[in-house]
Amino acid sequence: MHNDCAECPADSPDDKVFAVFWETQSNCQNLVGNPHTRFLTHIMWSFVEPGEDGTVPSEFQYWSQEHIKDCILQLRMYEICIHDVYTLKCDVVVVVAYVRFGFDGIDIDDETGNMKGTHQDWLTHHGPVVVNYLQALRDGLDAIQRPDEPRYLLTWDEFPSAWDPPDPTNEHYTGCISFHEDYDGWHRCYEPRISALVDMVNVMFYNIDSGDWVYELVLKDTLPVKAAAVIPKNKIVVGACSGQGCVSDQPIGQEVYNAGNGSAFYRGSNVR
Repeated sequence: MHNDCAECPADSPDDKVFAVFWETQSNCQNLVGNPHTRFLTHIMWSFVEPGEDGTVPSEFQYWSQEHIKDCILQLRMYEICIHDVYTLKCDVVVVVAYVRFGFDGIDIDDETGNMKGTHQDWLTHHGPVVVNYLQALRDGLDAIQRPDEPRYLLTWDEFPSAWDPPDPTNEHYTGCISFHEDYDGWHRCYEPRISALVDMVNVMFYNIDSGDWVYELVLKDTLPVKAAAVIPKNKIVVGACSGQGCVSDQPIGQEVYNAGNGSAFYRGSNVR
């Protein structure tokens, strides 16, 4: 592509990641025709949401699965060294078949938290469920891997607040155990067993909505001290955002800053 074709190198645990979260509903040419696409290592295609019975629909949310497959094929026609990972937005998952459609792995976007459905305690009541389905996915992906194929990827999305120490006596903020009555917020405490089951943990900086000082705290303390204590740094990916991919207004230049920090100190970055 763009007159600079080269053979794709073999994967290694120390490879840096520069991923994009692709949720556009039309015009794949915006991705395929952009010369900067050659710098990408992974594309996260979204979303697929399982039903309450665990079955997986045949189409992505909001748009046709055929469009995604066509876009992936266009990228591969140019021999771009990109891993295609589909994003599973879920509560309960029983699926491995989607990888057979040509994807290189699965990203789990389980955004449950300390909510009524988890009895206001995600780590106790839903954490074990997550560990079980991640183990089932890991086993299933390994089982369908062919001898000449690299291992399928399994990645996890996590909130930056998941490593905030619980402090039930703090009337202003109780940390990762926070729960707001009548509001299912984005708080939960990280389940450390996840680290061994996944290839990467994407820390969703784009869900931060508390201002510049929180960004500074996460970068200087949460990631290097608390998260890195339970996740190897070569598995941590910094999730940045741009435009409508941000939950709320973000600090100016955060996407560049986060991408740089992700590459310099961790596994890499994921921009949405």
